[in-house]
Amino acid sequence: MAIRHAVLPKEEWLEQRRIVVDYPISGIPDAQHLDNAKEFHFQALARGCQQYGIELIYRPIRTPHYGGHIERLIGTMIGEVHLLPGTTFSNVVDKGDYDAEGRSCMTLQEFERWLAFQVSIYHNNVHRVLGVTPFAAWSDLRSTRPLPLGMDL
Repeated sequence: MAIRHAVLPKEEWLEQRRIVVDYPISGIPDAQHLDNAKEFHFQALARGCQQYGIELIYRPIRTPHYGGHIERLIGTMIGEVHLLPGTTFSNVVDKGDYDAEGRSCMTLQEFERWLAFQVSIYHNNVHRVLGVTPFAAWSDLRSTRPLPLGMDL
């Protein structure tokens, strides 16, 4: 489902949620970088990616530093989540006697909208390593490597 969402156009998904942001990012990736979780070793994933020419690149076992870029992104997003009323914190010690359920302020649908806006903010801010916004980097790459003719997303 995550791969499907990543490759498909987002306009209809955004419209259904009444989210007004410019998010034309879609397309078939050249590769998927994965850790070694059991769910990433199913034949269905391998065959589906092979069908669309997506290379599966597994992180070497016991080398978490290979995933540092995605872990940093997750950390950035979780940092924003922990600012919301009703956060569950990272562990029970941090949570203490905080009533997360009692202080929650969003439905799941509202949280989905909030998270989509956070992703949009991330993609439209200059990335320290890239030197441009992630959206600009994607746009530049996409302009030099359009989808093959007949590729149906």
